[in-house]
Amino acid sequence: QYYETSKAGIRYSGRNVMLSKSSILLRRFSGIALTLLFLGSFCRDGAQAQNAPTITQPTPTQIQASVPSFQMPQALQGSLGSGTGYLVLSHATGGDAPYDSSDATWVYNYPLTVTDNGAPLACVPVYTTTSKGPSLLRENCGSVTYQLSSGYIDCPSFAQTADTVDVSGTNGSANLQTSCLEVSDANTTIPDLMTFYTITPVYNPTDAEGDPPNPNYTSVSGASINFWSLRNPMVQISSSPASITVPAGGSAQATLTLTSVLGYGYAGRTSTLNNYGLPLDLQCQGLPAYAACSFTYSAPIASDPNPNGVQCASGSNAQYCAVNVGPPPGTTLSNGSTCPASSGCIGPGTVVMTITTNNSTGAVSGLRIDSGGVAFAAMFGLGLIGLTFRRKARRWGGLLLLACLVLCGGGMFGITACSTTNLSPSSATTTPAGTYNVIVAAKETGAITVQTSEGPYPVYGNGNQMSLPYTISVTFTK
Repeated sequence: QYYETSKAGIRYSGRNVMLSKSSILLRRFSGIALTLLFLGSFCRDGAQAQNAPTITQPTPTQIQASVPSFQMPQALQGSLGSGTGYLVLSHATGGDAPYDSSDATWVYNYPLTVTDNGAPLACVPVYTTTSKGPSLLRENCGSVTYQLSSGYIDCPSFAQTADTVDVSGTNGSANLQTSCLEVSDANTTIPDLMTFYTITPVYNPTDAEGDPPNPNYTSVSGASINFWSLRNPMVQISSSPASITVPAGGSAQATLTLTSVLGYGYAGRTSTLNNYGLPLDLQCQGLPAYAACSFTYSAPIASDPNPNGVQCASGSNAQYCAVNVGPPPGTTLSNGSTCPASSGCIGPGTVVMTITTNNSTGAVSGLRIDSGGVAFAAMFGLGLIGLTFRRKARRWGGLLLLACLVLCGGGMFGITACSTTNLSPSSATTTPAGTYNVIVAAKETGAITVQTSEGPYPVYGNGNQMSLPYTISVTFTK
């Protein structure tokens, strides 16, 4: 005699028991209850089936449309070496995130769902024995392992094991918490800004706890995902126009826009360490000879909470040498509130870059190396003469030494008097024609005042690069 302990429908067909879902059946043997756990495959259309589930991954446009704003990734525009991908903030090795958790708004979970052709997965219940009898411990819906081409990622902060996430039985989700992605720290001199990852999600019928495999499904791989793991919040530079043409002997300008990425301007703003609310100044490199770049910073906007931080140290109030950048005003934070301008959410900053040509290098002083060798030889030889005379006659030593110094000084003066040539500014200051890839970078500068328990405390920019790599094409005409 069998006693059903669930709502499952049971049909008998000869000696086979057809179950519409997993059940617990009890049979009495002389007053002793025997627990039987059926972990079998479901029968579809009278035949045993084992199929591959469907992995649903959003495209970048779907992510931006469907994920709440506080989880929206920053889509990388353009290619940085290895390729394009999502910009995510690292909380792992090599990362330098704020200490005050103010970057929680920009911590991103990549949404991945596993289904049975659009329907919920058929999960296998896992039971444990208690004093009152069997008790449901969990459901084995399988798991997703996030793999690199050379192995597995190491994310113990979010997963049951280092690289595996259990599939949720309720909605089939197996999200990847991207903050566990490391930034390479192989370069100990200049820390890397970002590290590129290509990750492939793989569904396995075995869960992370090592339960028996779910017999209803086989393993299947999803589409690869690209990520750039960033060391800290940064800014992204864009230009209008996208490229510059400078006429011969003239100049040209471009307006650069600095956009906050992963919370720059807000994250860490109230901290004395890892503060990413400081002003930025711009620099360029890669220009040809006799070409130069300069930057014009406009006055801070009315809502800027740190207007004094962008002033030149030795300039007047009308001179600015930096720009403040922040997330857009009204950005929805992870706690549901909106970010006001007073907290650093002032939006992008703009700077005008001017490139000039045919710049004079000024006066140049050159040293004739050949005369230097003769001067040294004269000094060395005359010194030996003095030593020779000193050995022969001690009483004449002082006079001979004096004569040696006079002769040596005169020889040095005569030999080296024309060894230095003052050159007038070069007349050949024409910037060579051609197209050049000019790198523009934003670095942390200025100061910001942080309120601490001991009162106001100034935090100064450390000069580190705070912008994603950016290159603009500059053409110089003949």
